[in-house]
Amino acid sequence: MKVSERLSSALMSAQINARTWAGMGYNASAYGVYPGTDDMTAALQALVNKANDDGVKTIIMPPGQYRVTSLSNDSGITFVGDNASFIGGYTGIIYPFGSLIATLNELGEEVVADAKRHADMAAIYDRALIDSASNANIGRMTATMAAIKAKTIKIAFVGDSITEGLGLWTSDDVYANRFIAKLTKALTGVTVQSQNFSVAGRAIVNFNNEAYVATNPETSTSFWRPWATVGKSWRQHVKDYAPDLVIFAFGMNSVGTNVYAYRDFYQALSVSKVYFDGFTKVPDLIMVPTIMPTARPEFDYPQSQEGTVYVARANREFARFYNINIADANRMFMILRDGTDPDGTYGYLEGIPSASLQGDTSAFNLTGGTVKQIVGGSGFIVRNTRKSYNADLTYNVKFSPPNSTDNVVSQTVYRYTAEGGGYLIQLMSNSAGNCVIQLYYLTADGSVSLKGQATYSTALLVETTLSVKIVTRGLRQTLSINGTQMIDIYEYAVLHDGYFGVRSSFNGIYTTVSTLQGVYLLQYGNGTGLLTEAEMFGETYPSNQGGGNGINHLTGPAYAMVYEPPFMAYVDRMASMANLVKAKEVGMLT
Repeated sequence: MKVSERLSSALMSAQINARTWAGMGYNASAYGVYPGTDDMTAALQALVNKANDDGVKTIIMPPGQYRVTSLSNDSGITFVGDNASFIGGYTGIIYPFGSLIATLNELGEEVVADAKRHADMAAIYDRALIDSASNANIGRMTATMAAIKAKTIKIAFVGDSITEGLGLWTSDDVYANRFIAKLTKALTGVTVQSQNFSVAGRAIVNFNNEAYVATNPETSTSFWRPWATVGKSWRQHVKDYAPDLVIFAFGMNSVGTNVYAYRDFYQALSVSKVYFDGFTKVPDLIMVPTIMPTARPEFDYPQSQEGTVYVARANREFARFYNINIADANRMFMILRDGTDPDGTYGYLEGIPSASLQGDTSAFNLTGGTVKQIVGGSGFIVRNTRKSYNADLTYNVKFSPPNSTDNVVSQTVYRYTAEGGGYLIQLMSNSAGNCVIQLYYLTADGSVSLKGQATYSTALLVETTLSVKIVTRGLRQTLSINGTQMIDIYEYAVLHDGYFGVRSSFNGIYTTVSTLQGVYLLQYGNGTGLLTEAEMFGETYPSNQGGGNGINHLTGPAYAMVYEPPFMAYVDRMASMANLVKAKEVGMLT
């Protein structure tokens, strides 16, 4: 058996019994069990009892020491967590994720190194579990709370074949059904009603189209499902249902081969939000960034991996900007398959050597870390050895006009690719000699669209050096000159990874760019996935192995590992809301 297979098996049995929705490990901190000096015996015993009742085999313990005197009925429970232990008398063991390596020592250094990479990714997966619980407490849930108070909640699922559950062997494997089953059990005294309005093979543009109606039978320009009414649009069905909560899950069918499809997708999300906001009872939303398609070359599946990453990113950024809830299936998927966390970053400071600057060198002179533009030159020179998304980029610009009447210009680009464009920063003297700062969206064909502008009082018509700092974080773009913030905007035009560099301007002889460096926020991960593609999608294409179709439908176990963590967090949040309502009803709270 391969190491990856052993570790996948170990993770599936020790950390997650992924075949059933109830098999996911509970996070102790979400149930009031915390490290420290307080006695956690009663709280942990209650969680052990709950785990046994729910068929859960694993309890995840965040780092720290837990004071527990004794536990009963714990023989079937495995406690898992790095840098965690029990004190106070209870002799149970908290198994670190890295302990999997110990069983593989006999396999040699190379195998142990492989095991260590898997263990590291298991820890990152665990971090994502904790983040899911934290993130579930951020977005708007006003309508949901009102419904819980009224003792009846209506939930609508809207998406494509992934949410509809096409091809899964049992209805229990459909994540929508699992969520409703767990929620129904958690919300005692509350009636949970639901309808899955998802339609396989469709995209968000179909949902937004009022002319996209139900016909029986369906055609290439219509749809049909047993819940549908002939002549009624897809989205009208959802509106007429009057849900309190909508699970909105699109993206897989919005990419194709277009790496930059995210711009249309972001706009489509805006259209959907406006539609939901127009309901008489405005529902809460949980958006689900899409999982990835297969990357196996032998299947020759044409959908762009990079484009799908960006569509999921656009969904994530949109939801955060509008305070919408996120159940981040894309994040869990990429940790499991690709060994990278798309939403976890760490800073990496790096100067930009001239050797890494490439492009139209006829437009520039390179001396050390200095880029000086040449008269008459045109083109780009970019740092092409590292693409970045979120980063702090700094550089100095020296303006050296030969006389006081010349207009001077400096242009730099970031998140730039030749195919997708990027952001352009232009510093230019005005008639008063001050610095006009302009932030543009620069398209691939060279056209520009102004996104932000400010004026910095300084004398550019004499020799001057300005210190420039760009801070790019998702939608937010800020630019500072000499420590003073001049531009602060939110913009979705450029959400792809790209390069940082210099662009020639019409009289660039007068500017020199130097001391380029970046603090790049890189993704956590080591590229070692916890599961293989076969374990995620099934062995062959086309196929139906464990529900997986080989290309973009997960197997039943993979569905549990990808969708349970974010959705269980919302089960917990809604259960807490119900408990708060009960406490107020009996007078425990006012």
